[in-house]
Amino acid sequence: MKVFIFVILFCGFFVNVFAQNNQINEQNIPTTLNECYIALNNLLNDEIKQDIKLSSVNDLIKYHMNLGMWIRNNWIRRGSIRVLFLKDGHRHMDDISQAIIIGYHYYLNGIEKTVEELLDE
Repeated sequence: MKVFIFVILFCGFFVNVFAQNNQINEQNIPTTLNECYIALNNLLNDEIKQDIKLSSVNDLIKYHMNLGMWIRNNWIRRGSIRVLFLKDGHRHMDDISQAIIIGYHYYLNGIEKTVEELLDE
């Protein structure tokens, strides 16, 4: 029981520290794909960046429930980045966050892709 309480307290502390160090406000939410890629460069450690760079596009789905969720909750729901993806009609936030991750993969590999090309992936 003591171990369980310790784990719960530790997790709460970790989440609180993470939230404090990653404050999001309207001024630092990316509004273009390039701004997203620069922000991801600053947010992610080298190991994750390398994994995203070397993964196949199909394997990037492993980031859907962690990085993708963070992008949805902090950038897409709160910012104007989704406007880029809505020009061709309604797009689900999951599709937008995955397109940003796929675009980041191409960015790390020196390949430029448009929003339309990313959504077709």
